[in-house]
Amino acid sequence: MMKKNLVGVLDYGTGNLSSILNCLQLLGYSSKIIKKEIDLDGVSTIILPGVGAMNFAMQNIKKNNLDVLIHKIFLKNKIRIIGICLGMQLFYEFSEEGNTPCLGLIEGKVKKFPKNYCHVGWNKVQTKLLGDIEDQHKNFYFNHSFYVPYKKNHSMGITSNIKKFSSIVKKGSFFGLQFHPEKSQLIGRKLLNELIV
Repeated sequence: MMKKNLVGVLDYGTGNLSSILNCLQLLGYSSKIIKKEIDLDGVSTIILPGVGAMNFAMQNIKKNNLDVLIHKIFLKNKIRIIGICLGMQLFYEFSEEGNTPCLGLIEGKVKKFPKNYCHVGWNKVQTKLLGDIEDQHKNFYFNHSFYVPYKKNHSMGITSNIKKFSSIVKKGSFFGLQFHPEKSQLIGRKLLNELIV
């Protein structure tokens, strides 16, 4: 049975659209691709998927005026935005990946892990979200070489490997997830379902 919420998936020329769309279908949500403002009609949540290079992503976003659209959605605070992995990092001021200026909607810089380290696989997230599940069972799938250093401000989830970093952030109606909920099996789908409005 399909749920009433209509979820938009922003197409900015990169990202794992099919994985997100398949996950939303499993959760019972209607979904559609967002490429311009008119596509937002009826949408209560949009997802920015995240696979690819920051500089390429920002080039595509600016080329298609999606930076203007994202700013407008963010500032109106009426549509829930979920940024996944790269989709989360895009909201910061600057990324060391390609020395790229980003959307600048959250203060801070995206840093590169030292010694070309890549954080791939399952790891724990300390968070008050999914409150009925104990922290030791909040394991999600990560795949990233860049991270947002942990700061109390906006951070709703923390993960540690060779660095302590923010794995869930919130500002206004925006939630950023450094991990991939769509690849995190049941717990990932449960979290995504909790965040969609």
